[in-house]
Amino acid sequence: MGMSFGSCKLPDEQYYKHLDDEKKHFLVLMLGDFEDSMIIPEEVVRRLKGEIPGEIKLETRNGYSHTIVVAKNQEKLVLTVGWRQ
Repeated sequence: MGMSFGSCKLPDEQYYKHLDDEKKHFLVLMLGDFEDSMIIPEEVVRRLKGEIPGEIKLETRNGYSHTIVVAKNQEKLVLTVGWRQ
């Protein structure tokens, strides 16, 4: 009974990959001090295939949205300008 379910993710990943950018959403629980900036976790960058534009729009549960600048710092992607809002 050595069944592997590792390939079960493939259809979901293919579906997500072909979605319009406006329909792509994800949730990441993070702990730490993110008052001035936040490093985007490597797992998130990997899932987005490294395709993160210079600006992104973050939307809150209550519908507010903020444009945030994504910068590269020491080979990591960091949310900077606009983050503090």
